[in-house]
Amino acid sequence: MATAQHSSFDVIIVGGGPAGCATALSLARHDPSNRLRILVIDDADPSAFKIGESLPALAKRTLPLLSPSGSLSTRLAQDTAAGHHAPCSGNASAWASPRLHETHALMNPYGAGWHLDRARFDEMLRDACRGAGPGRLRKGRFVAVRRVDEGGVRRVWEVDAEMESTDGGSDSGSGSGSGSGSGSGPGGVETFRAQWVVDATGRRASLARKLGAKSHKHADLLAFYAVFRTPPPQPEPNPADPDRPYPTDPLSPTNSRDHRDNTGRNTDRNIDENDTDDDTRTLIEAAQSGWWYTARLPRGQRLVAYTTAPTDPTARVARRTPGFLDMLRTQTTHIAAALGVDANADEDAGANAGAGAGAGAAGRPRGRATYALQTETRFTRSTAAGSVVLAPYAAWEPNPEREHDESESESASASVDPRRAGGQEAAGGARWATRRSRSTRSRRRASSPRSTRVRFSAGCSPGTSAHV
Repeated sequence: MATAQHSSFDVIIVGGGPAGCATALSLARHDPSNRLRILVIDDADPSAFKIGESLPALAKRTLPLLSPSGSLSTRLAQDTAAGHHAPCSGNASAWASPRLHETHALMNPYGAGWHLDRARFDEMLRDACRGAGPGRLRKGRFVAVRRVDEGGVRRVWEVDAEMESTDGGSDSGSGSGSGSGSGSGPGGVETFRAQWVVDATGRRASLARKLGAKSHKHADLLAFYAVFRTPPPQPEPNPADPDRPYPTDPLSPTNSRDHRDNTGRNTDRNIDENDTDDDTRTLIEAAQSGWWYTARLPRGQRLVAYTTAPTDPTARVARRTPGFLDMLRTQTTHIAAALGVDANADEDAGANAGAGAGAGAAGRPRGRATYALQTETRFTRSTAAGSVVLAPYAAWEPNPEREHDESESESASASVDPRRAGGQEAAGGARWATRRSRSTRSRRRASSPRSTRVRFSAGCSPGTSAHV
């Protein structure tokens, strides 16, 4: 593969998801003269389903900060009105008891949130990056990063990426950078230089790992999930010839999925409301070894996820679709009811996830539509759901002062919490003080420049990386 001559930028952002796009848009907002040369390298597939569908109502305050013109807020409102995103009316959880405890959007000063078509939402942010400046977002796959000397004056970052052909593409050009590398064909590796690089690849931390960073898990969790959808409408009877009903097009306006207003309710008088899903909440239900949640998505879809520890025996069961569906039927009440699954149905009914409408133990039924798996697969999809931090970013960064922490821990473990004084055992106070010391060190690491936060403070020098 040919390697094109490098292009120069001020900031290179690897990853075109919400974090990467928000970083690029925030930089553009604080650069009204359009002098900063910014490049976002993105390899996302906008047609692929992506979990992470819940957007809180607080985004109504955040999006205008990224787009002062209001284009993001307007686009989101238009997409929601067109049915591309679904409203979220609040949260309902059965956690410490079998009863549902609800938090209504009515009590939120920002109103209702969203259950997104996540791929469409991410593409909306990428469109905003494209509009912020020509060539600021290009399609490509990150390959390598290194620090190099530039003219013997300063050290900069050099990033290699396998870029798609830019001939005639919407992402063509290099913005304000010097050079474009537009001669590279499909699979061609281009080299870019920048004073700053931002890793916005999420949990993968592709760029940070290349620099020697290692991930540290605070909680090791796996989320297994499946997408369900309502079946297409049945053919309408033909009074003239009962043996030949009218044909039904799944995309026909008679489909109940296409007749919802902005509250999610069906507006087609010819369709029975008992066969539609009007539950726009996020439902959360605890299980013995984890928890379930479900959210109604646009276009007659509903996401169901089960989160547990990867070492738990239920993780092996949930990995296979039949086991996931059986657990869904036997471990949940409210979520099964939202899918129209009867908790007392037989095995076959559970495998099809649609054996009739059911009502939750809390009272009236909310979601009456029956759902079936969107795609019959042998295995469910899964994603890591635990909390992960990176430290350090690079091999040249100093390690934490272990001696200081160890001495602090020793002195703390020898002390006794005053609240435990007066007849309490010293051992109990020592255990509390040790926990306090660990918590103090955790807060110190979280606030240090090595934490997984974007920091563009005045104390940072060019040639520094950041992770989102």
